[in-house]
Amino acid sequence: MLLAGDIATIDGHTGDLIRLDLAAAHIDPSQFSAPRVSLPEFDEIASLQPIDGAPNSVDVIAGGESVGVLTLVEAFSTGSEKLRGANYDDDGVIYFSPSVIPGHPLDAVADTPDARAVPGFRDTRGFQGDVRIEYEVTVGGNVETHSQLLQISGGYSNENDRDRVQFGEQSLTQAQANQRLAYLGYRSLGTDDEAFGFEFQGNLEVDQFKAAIDPTGHAVVYDVQSTDEDLFVVDGEIDVQTVQWLNQPDAPRFVALTDLNPPSPGTEFDRNNIVGAFDYLPEKDDSGLRSGATPQGEIL
Repeated sequence: MLLAGDIATIDGHTGDLIRLDLAAAHIDPSQFSAPRVSLPEFDEIASLQPIDGAPNSVDVIAGGESVGVLTLVEAFSTGSEKLRGANYDDDGVIYFSPSVIPGHPLDAVADTPDARAVPGFRDTRGFQGDVRIEYEVTVGGNVETHSQLLQISGGYSNENDRDRVQFGEQSLTQAQANQRLAYLGYRSLGTDDEAFGFEFQGNLEVDQFKAAIDPTGHAVVYDVQSTDEDLFVVDGEIDVQTVQWLNQPDAPRFVALTDLNPPSPGTEFDRNNIVGAFDYLPEKDDSGLRSGATPQGEIL
């Protein structure tokens, strides 16, 4: 068995679902073994724990904390012409979604008051650092052991990068959007967990994001009806516009809001005559548009 060092270095971002093509470093490879993961900066071998309901994914645990989720390509093969029939054993393709929890204990840049004072801190949330992927592969009839180094930095890919959120790949797009929305801080209502899980939990996160990027300034939050023809209900669908915005460097972050004078249901509250300031909607810019550039004044 041939043992080699890192034969490739892959750059990635915390806000991306990062694609790793292990086969690209070999000529006619076959039979990739289950990957092993370590964190060389911390001299620690990670444990891989199964995830309920996601048989092709494992939670990467180091230092008692989740570093991210490792997923085999077959998890995304259903409904995708591009990935139909793909499997890790033959193709050597895996995906890594880094943890986006703020102040991760293994962050290269920790969430501290001093760090928050540094310009651009909003792009330093979640895990950052080196992740080594070690695996065995058959090349030319010989079984070789190799490793590739994934270097994760803050931020996320834009519209021109490899790991940008794409449109039309169904389960793959869903996972890409999940990772980006979680990184930007969007989460299920009534929960404190900003990393809302690998599997898509519903439309509320998309509703919140689409309300923030509403180009007209007339969107209302999901399931709120109005007789005003200038208002429309956010639909919760990951459409082309949503994907384009998710890849913009200035995509709006989620800001927790509270209505300081909410109408009381059963008294002055009228679903057909919505008034007041509501959660999730940024304030309108000077131009009158609600682009997401002007945060709400009611920051919780």
